[in-house]
Amino acid sequence: MALAVTLHHLLHFSPLPPQVIVFIVGGTTFEEAKAVAEFNERNPLVHVLLGGSGVLNSEAFMTALGAGAARDGHTALDIDGY
Repeated sequence: MALAVTLHHLLHFSPLPPQVIVFIVGGTTFEEAKAVAEFNERNPLVHVLLGGSGVLNSEAFMTALGAGAARDGHTALDIDGY
């Protein structure tokens, strides 16, 4: 969603740059890559290049989620603490 808001802002409120680089620390997903590819197809005046510190699939996302919960003293399924 944040990507869509940023691109909306670029298209409607700012002069269009020829290329926009979006780098997502923590990794990007295949869904985000697809959204960027579709955006590039629909908008020939600007090209978005997507990069990230990794590519996340559902397994990698769940592993990262569990690691974050464990670091905070919870299990991945312990939602009562939140």
